[in-house]
Order: sequence, then C-alpha cells, then structure tokens
Amino acid sequence: MSSIFMSYRRNPQGTAVAAIADGLQRYFGTEEVFIDNGIVPGDQYPDALESRLQACTVLIAVIHEGWEDSFKERRHKDWVLHEIRTALERRIHVIPVPIGNASMPEWTELPAEISELAHRQAAPVGPATYTTDLNNLIRQLEKHVAPATAASEDPAPRRKRLWLRLLISTISLFALTPILFFTGGETLWELFARPAAISAVVLALASTLATTLVVALKPLTDRWEKSSGIQGVRKMFALYWIAPALIVLASLSMSIHALTEDDNLNLWKISAFAAFLLIAFWVLSFWFQRTADRDEEWPPPVTTEHAVFRRAAHRLEQRLVDGKKSRKDYTKADRQDAELILSRLDGARKELDHRARASMPAWIKSGYRSEAVAYLSWFASIVALEVVATGVSVFGEPAPRRSLLAAGLTIAIAAIFTMAGLSVNCLLDRRNSRRWSSEIMEWQQKLATMVHEHGAMPGRGRG
Repeated sequence: MSSIFMSYRRNPQGTAVAAIADGLQRYFGTEEVFIDNGIVPGDQYPDALESRLQACTVLIAVIHEGWEDSFKERRHKDWVLHEIRTALERRIHVIPVPIGNASMPEWTELPAEISELAHRQAAPVGPATYTTDLNNLIRQLEKHVAPATAASEDPAPRRKRLWLRLLISTISLFALTPILFFTGGETLWELFARPAAISAVVLALASTLATTLVVALKPLTDRWEKSSGIQGVRKMFALYWIAPALIVLASLSMSIHALTEDDNLNLWKISAFAAFLLIAFWVLSFWFQRTADRDEEWPPPVTTEHAVFRRAAHRLEQRLVDGKKSRKDYTKADRQDAELILSRLDGARKELDHRARASMPAWIKSGYRSEAVAYLSWFASIVALEVVATGVSVFGEPAPRRSLLAAGLTIAIAAIFTMAGLSVNCLLDRRNSRRWSSEIMEWQQKLATMVHEHGAMPGRGRG
C-alpha cells in the first residue's frame, strides 16, 4: 500500500502535479506514491482509493492559484475536502504543496474542517526552481517515508545479470581458449596448460595496449564523445562506419592468417571459427538494431551513458526550439514530456554522483562497465584451465615437475594485469562520471530555463 497520497484538483497546472508525482516515484518507488487521475466527477468514491487514503502515512495537498476559492463552489461531494479532512482526523501528516504562483491560504479562507491546514509547513514547488523545490519536498517526506536508495532501484536484477554475464563469458572463454590457442602436445595436461599460458600473455598485452591507447587517444576520443549523442545512431554509423569496418577487416585478416599458418588446422577449428564469426555478427546486429530503435523513442530513454542522456537532452532542446517562437506554441504534451525528461536527467545525475564515489568492489558489483566483466571472465577462464590442467596431472597423466610453478606464474601474471586493467578502468569511469554529472547539470539548467520561461501549460488532473 502506498505511503504517500497526492490530493489535487483539476486545474490548468495539472502537468506540474504529474511531474511532482514522477519525481517522487523515482525517489521513493512507484508503489510508495499514489496519484489518482482516473476518477470522473459524479462517480462514487472507489473503495480501493478510500483504502489507500486510510492506509497512507503522508498526504500531499497540492494547492494551485484559486484553490481555496474552489471550496466555495457547490458540489455534491468534494473529494479534495474529503481527503484532507480524513487525513487530519486520522492524524496523518499533511504537507501543503503550493505550485506555480500559488501561496498558502489563510485559515479564514478554508472550510472549518480543514482550516488547520493553513498552519502546516508548506513545501512550494515553482516552475523555475523545480529541482530545488522537489528536493526540499523529498527531505520533508523522508522524515515519514523511507526513501528507495540508489541500489534498491534495481539491485538484485543488476547483480544477477552481472554474475550471469560473468558465468557465460567465463564458460565461453574456457571452451574457446584451447581451440584458438591449441599448440599440440603429447599429454592431456598440455591441452589446458599451454593455452592458459598463452591466454595470460595475450591478456597482459591487451591490458597494456588498451591502457596505452586510452591515454594516447584521449584528446581525440574526448572530441568525438562531445559529438556522440547529438546525432542519431544511424547517422553516426553512416559518418564513421569506416573505423569499425577497418577494425573488423584487420581482425578477420589476422585470424585467417593465423589459421592458414597453423600446422594443426582441421575442419573442427575452421567450423568453430566460422561459428564464432556468425555469433559475433548476430550479436552486433541485434545490438545496433535495438540501440537505433531506442534512439527514435519519444520520450527518449535517459541513462547514465553519456551518448544516451546527451541525445535525450538534445532531442528535448530541438523539440522545444523547432518551430516554437512564443508561449502559445507550447502544447501540454511538450511541457509534460519536458518535465519528465528533466526529472529523469536529475535521477541519472544522482546515480553518476554515486558512481563517482563508489569503491572498486562496489563499482565491479554494480556492473557499470563491460570492461570489468571482460577482465574478470578472462582471468577466471585462465584459472579454470590451470585448475583442470593441475587436476589432470594429479589424477591422470603425469605432468612436468615444474607444472605447478608454471601454473602459479601464469595465474599471477593474469591476476596482475587483470587488477591493473580494472584499476585503470575504475579510475577513468570515476573521472568520466564526475564530468558527465556536471554536463547533465548544465543541460538541466539550460532546459529548465527554456521550459519554465514560457509559463505553465494546462495539465491533467481531477476535480
């Protein structure tokens, strides 16, 4: 049952009510904030709504301009009066929330049953100071309702996905490594130990090369990043397709060359390589199509990924500017979408702030970056190969005397470069998170000015 009940009346600023509800639901959770916009004047008050009113911890009384005068109108049943009176009688905490240019009414302007409302501390929410005012309202609500922490928004699914991705990646690498790095050998131990050693060397080289390229190409990637998100995914691919195409061709050429030079080339190895290429192509095609489809959604999705939140902010800016020169050009849908996107941008900024302060273990568990999964699964596959090789040497075919020393050295090399790669990526992600958080704040200030300087638009609500 919802802890927060929003009481409001149909008025020209109904969109502001929807924006406040969306902000509270994102912070406290959808189930904790109840707002009804489906009751029709003249209908009997639904029992379900009555039960929510009776069970709530806090009632928010939304006050708009002329709200106090609405009680003077003759009504068969005034539901707003009923909600506030019920909350006061049951000693439910009531917070008046004036919106727009409304102010708190005097107790003499209110019906006697709810005149006490005039003495309650108000939490006004204005259009020009929406984010600040909403945060102030949230702080007051936190005294009575437990907030949903950043981790509780989707904690279990994220961790499950992380461990599932780790498991799948580790098993895949464990199966592919002996095939890709098969060097022959007379014993079963060599079938696992040698590919593990080669994989550790490749991991060390890849970690070193990746770190070097990130540092060396940082000015170039920073310039490219600023343009990403401004243009659509399909347009970006049309402009820069040559870069991924060259990488794919180079990788394919090296792989084919390695296969043709392999003295142990056989049908099984060729089939495995072809299957790997087909799977990789399918995954990339699926990812591109899904990303391109999401890029065209409206309202656009907002995440902590720089290209996604930047694209959402830019599209909102275009929608507010294109063909709209005066206040009358803005529709109710324009303002409602703008408030929703601004609220989501604020949520993404808070998550980035939390991400920038996270320790490395918390950063890894949260699954923010796919590089962490790649390093950990690569390391885990090397350890698994060495464990199998050691088990074979102990319980099966004998191995060289220095096999345990070689296994320990292989695992140590893999561990060192795995930690190095994770550390570099964690530090870079913290720096980027702080930078992206500042960028979102700039977008919020810019868009809020554009949205609110045109005044409030009519919104939905109930009477």
